[in-house]
Amino acid sequence: MANCSSPPTGLPPIPDIGPPYMGTHPGGLYVGTNSVPALHAWRYRALALEIEPLDRFGRPAPVGAPGSGGGEIGFVGLGFSNGQNILKKFVLPVGTRRAVRDVNLCAPGADASILANAGSAYWKSYVPMQLAAAGMDAKQVQVAWIVSGEQAPPVGVGFPANIVALQAQWVAIVQNALAVFPNLKIAYLDSPTYGGYNAAGSTEPWNYEQGYAVQGVIAQQIGGDPALAPPRPANWPPPPPGAPPPVPAAPLLLWGLCLWCDGLPRTWDGLDLICPADVNFDGHHLSPRGSEKYAGFLSARLGGDVTAGVWLTGFDLGAPPASAPPVQVPG
Repeated sequence: MANCSSPPTGLPPIPDIGPPYMGTHPGGLYVGTNSVPALHAWRYRALALEIEPLDRFGRPAPVGAPGSGGGEIGFVGLGFSNGQNILKKFVLPVGTRRAVRDVNLCAPGADASILANAGSAYWKSYVPMQLAAAGMDAKQVQVAWIVSGEQAPPVGVGFPANIVALQAQWVAIVQNALAVFPNLKIAYLDSPTYGGYNAAGSTEPWNYEQGYAVQGVIAQQIGGDPALAPPRPANWPPPPPGAPPPVPAAPLLLWGLCLWCDGLPRTWDGLDLICPADVNFDGHHLSPRGSEKYAGFLSARLGGDVTAGVWLTGFDLGAPPASAPPVQVPG
């Protein structure tokens, strides 16, 4: 049975921005803040404005009925079982345009090591089969929610070395996603839920620490690592003279919901995780009620993001102008 007697860890959820973890890793989704840094935000909106219905060949097309081959905007979920459970209860925000269709491609056991392996059965068999069953082509997918991590840390490796290894896996995961979905522009990332209720024994602080791998890989892209170069918006300034045209290596990376909270409501958004109501008997997987709760928070997060609203609704909901970034950039 779920270990509901497990006390809270006392660790501040990353978006609640407590003291730096272990004295070295600041809170905040984007290292010290929950706001997307300015240049990244400009690119985010510019890419959101480019998202439009595509046919099975990746060409702009009028909206068609689901699975008809007409224009669609594919929004896929990738990752392991708790992501699958959440997306089973997920409802797109009110006002979403008809062209947007969500497809649940999460699978039990699809942890970070599997998603980081481009040759895994997940990428080679499961994803293509599930996508085909949904009547969607990989070229129609333009947005993804990826929830991933590992059930246990590397043996004999402590923080922060364990997070360095997981962050490297995240790099491979988002690169693989772009390789499978060539028109993927935006990916929202999330790490595991709280592991303190696990009937087999608490997996904390490991589950908590995994959030810093997500924080780190997003910061790595914002810092300009070419291994994570995002798609280049059409209205972006040209590269410097003589520089080769940048080739995207990953979608634009942003946080999704940030799933971790250890029972108590978060200051940032009020998300909590109640045992036993929100978890199954194993204490690891979300219950139907917990899945519905997290799905509602994810939908509200997307619905309250004015830039996500651009691709969800097809209308400009008041984000800053995206005609050009505030400074010239090479990538």
